[in-house]
Amino acid sequence: MLTKKYGDIMKQVLPCMPTDPAELLNFWHTYENFWAVYEVPHNLPAKLLLPLLSPKATSLVSHLSAHELDDVSTIKEFLLREFKLTHREYRARFNATTRALDETHTLFVSRLKNLFFHFT
Repeated sequence: MLTKKYGDIMKQVLPCMPTDPAELLNFWHTYENFWAVYEVPHNLPAKLLLPLLSPKATSLVSHLSAHELDDVSTIKEFLLREFKLTHREYRARFNATTRALDETHTLFVSRLKNLFFHFT
């Protein structure tokens, strides 16, 4: 019953997992903040997270055991390891990034700050 209640709330406020691995840490920060704001019980975050994963992440976590899938920190560590998001990767992305034509300067600066934050 609680899973349904919190699942409906989270589907309304949380975005699905981004397909770009560079945005994965922002994704985790957003989710952890919302879990705290909505006071989600400690046994539910993993259950609420799984339906919102990207297709690639869903395929990767399907290799985890049921016990591992019940722990958000295990899922987080596993996905970060699988996507190989190192400081070097974030630095390379920071150096190579350009502003998209449909992207405002404010959004571009925000994206740059996020990339810079992750490789420092």
